[in-house]
Amino acid sequence: MKGNEAIETIQLKEADTLYVLGDVVDRGPNGISILQDMMMRVNVIPLIGNHDYMALMMLRKLMVEVTEQNVDNHLSMEDMTSYMNWISDGGNTTIEEFRQLNLEEKEDILEYLEEFSLYEEVKVGDKEYILVHAGLEPFVPGKPLDEYELHEMIFEGPDYSKVYFED
Repeated sequence: MKGNEAIETIQLKEADTLYVLGDVVDRGPNGISILQDMMMRVNVIPLIGNHDYMALMMLRKLMVEVTEQNVDNHLSMEDMTSYMNWISDGGNTTIEEFRQLNLEEKEDILEYLEEFSLYEEVKVGDKEYILVHAGLEPFVPGKPLDEYELHEMIFEGPDYSKVYFED
């Protein structure tokens, strides 16, 4: 399903706010076109997921022009391992779609991914919610959100046997 089809299905209105909790890419076809659709909507708030993060990191590295000066040391073995892991975990679809874009569209996508939030605090009525892609692990009661590291919010899922907040 393309982004605009999903938006039509949920009947998103201009007065609504849609929070997308990550992994827009790598989870099936059309991730890039969904990103392009999201970019045009001021009421869509994206949070970064581990797949969006991996795509951003690898696509940024791959966008560098290969020259004689950087051909031998541009991609480290760690980069190559990350690339292979990303490709084997769904990145192939994303990279194929990305390759079809012109240079300006590629830069727009990368800049948009860089703007994704790590978390959002949302109040609905008298309830407050913390939105993250995966979890806050290891969770420490009272620890400020800005002290959690990226991998603790996008790579570490919640422990469903734990009570994180009494309310």
